[in-house]
Amino acid sequence: MQINQQHKAHYFGRGSPWRNLLVCWREIQPLIRQGYLILNKKVTLGMPGPCMPALDKNYDIGIGSPYSLGAESVWRFWDKAIDNILLGPEGKTFASHQYSPYVSDTEQANPFLIPPEKLLAKDLISPEDMDRVCGPLADDTDIDFEKVTQNYNYLLTKLSPIPSDIPAITKKLLGQITEENKFPYIADLQIQISRSIYQKNKALFLPDFTLGTPADTISDQGRDWKFPVLDPEQLWDGENLGPAGKLWQHIIDSALHKSSCGLRIDHFIGYVNPYVMSHNPDIPNGRLYSSPDHPILKKYAYTEPEQFYQIYERIVLPVLKKYHISNMDLYPEDIGARPPQLDDVLQHFNLGRLIVAQFKEPQNPTHMYQLMTTKPYDVATIDTHDTPSVQMFFDKMDDKDRALHAQSLVRSLRLEYDDSFKSTEQLTRMQWAELLACPAERVQAFFTSWTGQVGYYSHPDNIHSWHLRCTSDFKKLYFSNLLKGLAYNPLDAIALAIYARGDSFYKHHAAFIEKLHAAEDTLKKLIQLWQN
Repeated sequence: MQINQQHKAHYFGRGSPWRNLLVCWREIQPLIRQGYLILNKKVTLGMPGPCMPALDKNYDIGIGSPYSLGAESVWRFWDKAIDNILLGPEGKTFASHQYSPYVSDTEQANPFLIPPEKLLAKDLISPEDMDRVCGPLADDTDIDFEKVTQNYNYLLTKLSPIPSDIPAITKKLLGQITEENKFPYIADLQIQISRSIYQKNKALFLPDFTLGTPADTISDQGRDWKFPVLDPEQLWDGENLGPAGKLWQHIIDSALHKSSCGLRIDHFIGYVNPYVMSHNPDIPNGRLYSSPDHPILKKYAYTEPEQFYQIYERIVLPVLKKYHISNMDLYPEDIGARPPQLDDVLQHFNLGRLIVAQFKEPQNPTHMYQLMTTKPYDVATIDTHDTPSVQMFFDKMDDKDRALHAQSLVRSLRLEYDDSFKSTEQLTRMQWAELLACPAERVQAFFTSWTGQVGYYSHPDNIHSWHLRCTSDFKKLYFSNLLKGLAYNPLDAIALAIYARGDSFYKHHAAFIEKLHAAEDTLKKLIQLWQN
């Protein structure tokens, strides 16, 4: 489609090519938002706090924060193309656990979340202190936790006035900074109960067992996460919560207090019927609430289906109501070996399942991870922080699997199959379109799939888990990859998704689709002009 004369005058007759491109991107975003409304979609970008980019390469402390100027640049750029951002857990992380956010201490303030520019703005550090810890990095997509730790240790000892209690001042500063946050972040509640909480409340935990998982689609062997498990006998005190139940509720409340616009619950299976690993070689592992023949766990076994509702109903739900969190603001993660009671609990409370397109059997149209089989209250995604990006996922496939996935996506989008659809670019394009076309009203993707940035955040084969960070050049990377077909193209994805909804729906929105195509054509031409 040719660019009309008004567009030519507006975008091509003034300013630098880069400025014109950014102006165009900003001005077409209401069109993207309109497309989401037509398709009834709430769109989430997955970007844990440490992954946030630096605003300026010359002032980079080596790690991101959701409260930094770099995070603000992410929000400003995506603007109407996203509704919210899903963070990871925000507790203090440790070298002994590879700085995993899912093995963090939520009772301790995480100094890495404090942006140094906020300290400078509050006159708590000097410009010289800032210059000492910040600067250009050899690789701004990798978090060097050893160096980052050194940087923060230095900054916290240079605060003016010099603090007598660094953990206390860290907690106070982080509290102030989170209170100032104005962005709609979704909090992430890790299944692990912090070590410091466990140490203070050992009597409330089950001895000789820790949380884990049996063999599943992720691993052919059971895994012991070594997370403590609350004693079932201390969860309840008749009709009231017992001491263990109150502690669990406090943990949930603390997570929502920092971000009350939504909550992801990690390993929701653990809230229904956790799998526990025995630390006695003579005692087997088992499901905590459904092992009536187990020598130890039999005393906790439920006899009625409704008993599996009570942890969510009596512990979780009151906290959600306190913060006005609806079911559509709750993101229960249910991936892994599924106890038979799980789907009953999810259905009883109308809680959405997490449907991950990468896990589907493409030759099976009714498979549980087919996006087109989702319910409106489900959460559909093309990846997670534990998987490769959509581009990397397709790029490593052999020809046979490419064909199976292409045929599945073509079927979802009502297209005519040919072998050109087997390319990584076409598979990526169709996967994004299917995400917007599927019945699930909530859709999400990790930031690497949005921009086409290469790398893993967490993955079984990734020895550098949790080190990946969004590059500060993410805007340029995004536009370059959009032109190559290796990034999210919302204009094209929305148009394809509308077509996938059927002829009547497509015809009703034909004029809008023409606007999408015109905007896409203009955007691509401006990218080409900028690159040249």
